[in-house]
Amino acid sequence: KEGTICDLDMYVFEAVCKDIRRWSDYAMNPVRVSVNFSKQHFKDEHFADKILDVIHRQRISPTFIEIELTEASGFESFDNFVEFSKVMRENGIEVSIDDFGTGYSSLNLLKKLDVDIIKLDKSFIDTIQSNENQDEIFIKNIVNMINELGMRVVAEGVETDSQVAFLKQIACDAVQGYYFDRPMPRDRYEERLLEKRIY
Repeated sequence: KEGTICDLDMYVFEAVCKDIRRWSDYAMNPVRVSVNFSKQHFKDEHFADKILDVIHRQRISPTFIEIELTEASGFESFDNFVEFSKVMRENGIEVSIDDFGTGYSSLNLLKKLDVDIIKLDKSFIDTIQSNENQDEIFIKNIVNMINELGMRVVAEGVETDSQVAFLKQIACDAVQGYYFDRPMPRDRYEERLLEKRIY
């Protein structure tokens, strides 16, 4: 409520950009990192400028950054959200909507979103292979619609072989979850970058 979350978000974002700079300096083959931001930032007309300033100061390629916003964040200040997304994409920064299907979900808004990636909430994925065939039909058609609108789909919270198989079958672009790995300290993640591990 007091806006401290915005300071925390920017602190985390600066730390991420510093890590990417270090990975580049040490030839560690940086990967794109998704960074979450609160809806509170849309009250700040200079939000996009602040993002670009950090990227430029740390001398990193915008292609290594993905700005992730919770689904509800764009809908309270939709015009600000659209303008922010436009500026990000013009500067080569991908924008994603997190937790799609929760909060203020609306299929009508989906066609208005000018973003790169839609991340399906874990609550969708939990119903795969649960004897509810309607759920799988729904997920399949959501993924197909998002793809036809020119956006990519990431399924969140994937934990089982059967979930992976189903998502692959319906042409979901990417998946994330404990099936592949759990959160880890930065040092361990950097070891992974050096190992060039293939899952």
